[in-house]
This record gives sequence, C-alpha cells and structure tokens, in this order.
Amino acid sequence: MTNIKAKKKTNHKLNPLVTKANDALRQGSPQVCIDLLNQFSEDLSPWPDLHRLFATAKLMQGLNAEALFIFKQLEGVFSDDVEFLNLLGVASRRESDLLLAKQTYEKALSIAPSNVSVLSNYGNLLIDLNLYSEARQSLSKALDLDPGHKDALVNLNRLQLKEQSGTPSTTNPSLPTTPEPHLPKPDLVATDWIQLANIAYRNKQWTELKYFCEQASNRQPDLSASYRLASEAFLAENHHLEAERLLLYALHFGDHQADIFAALANIHLKRSSFSLCKHFCNSALNLQPQHKLALSISQSLESSQQPHYDHPSV
Repeated sequence: MTNIKAKKKTNHKLNPLVTKANDALRQGSPQVCIDLLNQFSEDLSPWPDLHRLFATAKLMQGLNAEALFIFKQLEGVFSDDVEFLNLLGVASRRESDLLLAKQTYEKALSIAPSNVSVLSNYGNLLIDLNLYSEARQSLSKALDLDPGHKDALVNLNRLQLKEQSGTPSTTNPSLPTTPEPHLPKPDLVATDWIQLANIAYRNKQWTELKYFCEQASNRQPDLSASYRLASEAFLAENHHLEAERLLLYALHFGDHQADIFAALANIHLKRSSFSLCKHFCNSALNLQPQHKLALSISQSLESSQQPHYDHPSV
C-alpha cells in the first residue's frame, strides 16, 4: 500500500474543525466527529490530520479494519508521531497483525521510551505473544511511571491471570473465583473497578470483565453498572440465563436503559417467549424509538406470526 508522504498537514484555517473533532473524541462521541468531518469532505485524503481523526473515530467505534487501512495510508506522514504509532499498534493488534503491532510499538518506544500508554499497550501485546516476562517488564515500567494508570493495571491483572492459570476458561457460567491479584495500587473503590471493567469490555476480555464486575459489586452491591457490564460477558459466551439474571438485577437497581430492555427482548426471542419479548422490546422502543436491535426484534415478531404466549425453553 502506498503511504502518503508529500502532502502537508492541516493548514491553520482548519484548526476550528480539528478542535471540534478532537473535542468530540474526548467526549466519547466518535460519530459526532465523523459527521463533522464528512460535512467538510467525503474524501479526507488531501488532509492527513483530518483523515487521522476520522480513522481514530472509526477505531473508537470498533471498525478496526477500516481504521487500520487509513492508518497504514498515513504512516508516511506521521512516522515519528508517538501518539499516531500507538493508535496504529492498537488497530494492528485488534486486526491480529501482531507482527506489525510489535514493530510499531517498538518504534514508538525507541522515540519515547517512557510513554506510559505505549508501554501498557506493548505489554498487552506481549501477553498475546506469551512473552510473559517481557510483558511484566513493560507493564511494571508503565506503573512505576504512573501507578494509577488504568490500562496498565488491567493489563497487569490480565497477565497475572494468565500466569496463574494459563489461558482462562470462559465456558463456566459463573463469575470467576480467581484470588484478587496483588496489584501495585491502593485498594480500589467500586467505580474504579467499573473503569477497569469498561477497559476489559472494550478489549473483549470476558474473564477479566466478569472478575472486575464482581469486585465492583462486592464493594457496592447496588451498583447497576456492574451487573449490566457483566451481562455483556455472559452474552458473548452465549450463557443467556446468567445474562438475563444480571440484566434483571441492573433493572432492579434503577438502570432503565434501552440497551438493557433490548437485550432482554433478544434473549426471550431466542427462547420463543414472545409475550415477554414483546414487553421488553416495547420498553426499549418507548425509551429510544430508533433503537436498532429493538426495531429488528419488533420486525422479527411481526414476521413470525407466532401466538403471543410463552413456552420458556430454559
């Protein structure tokens, strides 16, 4: 693939757009960033800084292949930019190009050996490569520099789980009972564990996600987010009964999001429990009329032409 090398970065006239797009990313709104950039131009290749923001937004949305394609095009422009190399490494790892990710992180560290974010991501990659000793060195250095760095903490926790039991099994539909690792940090409160759980969810680390949610609920039993996030792990593992139990706990503790009702509707659709499915689906659509999953379930109910009474199959 040909790298863009000669084109200049964004001119000063586009600074307001760059600022708005960056603000959207910092606020966790990648689609807002994409909409802003698309309004400016549907072809951002002449403006590498804008194209980079577009790729970053795609990465935040989980559209990793698209993000990696753009990052590779831009590598010639940002070859000495540590933040860019870090993003390229993330996208490469998510697309299972572990060699490119390793080369990219090592290049970034040759430029900035004390960049905590790169050290943390590099350590996480080394875990994937089963290079546990090297991973511990990288993560320990990151935490020496920033003892409270959330990503490094979750990656070190993942490393210790791997070292203790190898690749953790994800077939047992119960929260993990792994002893709490001795992390180099003060005891975390429930919201700290939820932040770690969010990182694990983003990385699709289901065993770690359940563990962090368990720690959060142990410290604050009425924290609905711990049950909602844990349900995502069980749904990913197709343990629907356990996921349903956790989603109902989340509802009980006041988390009335459309996503929760839609997830419950989907579980009952799979069971052919049409009355409950319709109830939860309607609840989701009342909260968010354009909810994609709920609309899809509603269409499935309409096309099934099944009688609306329940025969639970659990």
